[in-house]
Amino acid sequence: MPQGLTFGEWLHDLEDIQTYQPIAFDNHTRPMNNIVPQGAKVFHLEQGLEQIVPWLDEVTGDTSGPRSTGETNTTNSSSMPQGQKQGWLTGLLSRAASRTKWSSGR
Repeated sequence: MPQGLTFGEWLHDLEDIQTYQPIAFDNHTRPMNNIVPQGAKVFHLEQGLEQIVPWLDEVTGDTSGPRSTGETNTTNSSSMPQGQKQGWLTGLLSRAASRTKWSSGR
């Protein structure tokens, strides 16, 4: 905010600023629906993470790997396959990244 400008004045001018500079303030004041790409799959944390597993299965065409979103117990992980020693999300995302060629539309 420029020195000498009140918060109310800045807020009033914000819409005009974003009209000419859409990424003003490093997108911190930009509505999120302007940032998320059209067609992106959005997961809401408050609705739980269980939907991630079937989505990754669909994207990768593979149903191997962790089947739940519970944290992996790393205290007894020596008998687990290498890919399952990681946290569940890291493992799922690694699986997706290694088997999927991401297009610019995703």
